[in-house]
Amino acid sequence: MTFVIGLESNRLTFVERLTDKLMTLALGVVASVWLGYSVATVIACLVAVSMAAASELRLPLWLRIALPVAYLTAAVFFPAFLAFAPLAGYDLMRLPWPWLALLVVIPVLLGSSTLPPETTITIVVAFGIAVLLSWRTSRAESALATVQARRDDLAEASRSLEARNRDLTERQDLELRLATLNERGRIAREIHDNVGHLLTRSVLQVEALQVVHAGDAALGGQLAAVGETLHTAFETVRASVHDLHDEALDLLAQLEEIAANTTHCQVLINYETGELPPGVTAAFLAIVREALSNTERHSDATEVKLSVVQFPGLYQLRIHDNGSKPPKRGGGGIGLTTMEDRVRALGGTFRTSYDHGFSVFVSVPRARQTEGET
Repeated sequence: MTFVIGLESNRLTFVERLTDKLMTLALGVVASVWLGYSVATVIACLVAVSMAAASELRLPLWLRIALPVAYLTAAVFFPAFLAFAPLAGYDLMRLPWPWLALLVVIPVLLGSSTLPPETTITIVVAFGIAVLLSWRTSRAESALATVQARRDDLAEASRSLEARNRDLTERQDLELRLATLNERGRIAREIHDNVGHLLTRSVLQVEALQVVHAGDAALGGQLAAVGETLHTAFETVRASVHDLHDEALDLLAQLEEIAANTTHCQVLINYETGELPPGVTAAFLAIVREALSNTERHSDATEVKLSVVQFPGLYQLRIHDNGSKPPKRGGGGIGLTTMEDRVRALGGTFRTSYDHGFSVFVSVPRARQTEGET
């Protein structure tokens, strides 16, 4: 929209300049009548029109000065060129130094003694009109440029505000998602710590009563039924707790929160997987936090790329920064050792490398993660 408006503004000012030059040219034609028709006046008219047309092109500043000055120089030696000198003055008025338009006075003064008085008067009047028209059009162009600049500033401010609102909305959505996940985790812990323990104690109490009343078949059967009900309730609560806990471990949401809270560098996330097993999610989160901590303490990196990809047989995590400091020789620190231990516990592979930045590469087999999930 701004580009279209700019084109429209340029078209309007061009039409105004064209109108001004046609009026100045018409006055020049009147002045040339007093000089009498000749080949010289025709040539002067053609040269003046060519000069005026060339000034509308995107020429270098020195050439925009040289063309009217050359025309005025020719007017000193050829009086026929004086009739159209105001056109040169019009173009000189548009330059950063409008006082250059006074150069028109030199050939007019030099040639006034050989020109008819009416011709001199016409040229002077034409020059005055050309100066006024050029000044008026320049003011209009300046006003249009100011309006267009303000419109561009408003458009940029509007785009910036939209971007900030969009970022704020995304941030609010992320915070709401994290709050939901944290609440699910809290509920899971509350059920596990309170209801789960009460059910466990009830099961043990029923089993103890069954041992005490082993000789009473009727009561023993009733206690067995109660025990079975308690066992079923315990397994149901246990499954619900696991589901809530698993839903609370949203890896993508956690990574986005980490990226948003990281201030020492920019964190870019490439996430190409669905839900991960809880053990893998917890390990990946711990490794990412440790890797970013190492980057802040030991690297001059300004950007870190996190990539989590799911393949048919494995889960893959890659962390790469753009730091220029190679790692120190002599083995990794406790942080890298802890990362490797977490990955080995999942039956995965852990390795680090340096190539235009430090990289941490983790792969965990998917088959192992389905075993022992309770």
